[in-house]
Amino acid sequence: MYPAILLPWEFGQTVRVTSDDLQPGANPQPVGEFPKKRNVVPTARTPRRYLVSMAIVWASAVVGVLLVAWFAPHETRAAWLAMVFAATVVLTFVIQLALQRPKGFLHRATMSTLGALIVLAAGTLILQLTAGSG
Repeated sequence: MYPAILLPWEFGQTVRVTSDDLQPGANPQPVGEFPKKRNVVPTARTPRRYLVSMAIVWASAVVGVLLVAWFAPHETRAAWLAMVFAATVVLTFVIQLALQRPKGFLHRATMSTLGALIVLAAGTLILQLTAGSG
C-alpha cells in the first residue's frame, strides 16, 4: 500500500488519492477546499524608466546603423552591423542590471534586444537597397 497523495481537483477541492483509488471504477472523495489565492490584478502599465531603458538601446542601434552607413566600406558592412548588434545586446544587459529590478527582467531584455534587431534588420535592408546608388 502506497501513502496517500493530495491532488488538486476540480472546483478548488483537494482529493486524497491512494493506490486503491487508482483501480478502475474508483471514485476519489474530496477532503477539503483548495487554498484561495489573493486577488492580483495584472497591470498593463509599464513604468517609464523601463520604456526609456528600451528606447536607449533602440536609439543606440539607430546610431550604430548610421555610423556603419557613413564610415564602413560596402564589403565590411555586414560584419560591422553584427558588431553593432553585439554591442546593443551588451548594452541591454548593462542597463537592465543597472535597474536592479528582477521583476520583468526577461521581458525588458527581450524587448530591448528584439527592438535593436528590428532596427538593424531595417537598416541592413536599406543599406542593401541603396548600395548600388552610391
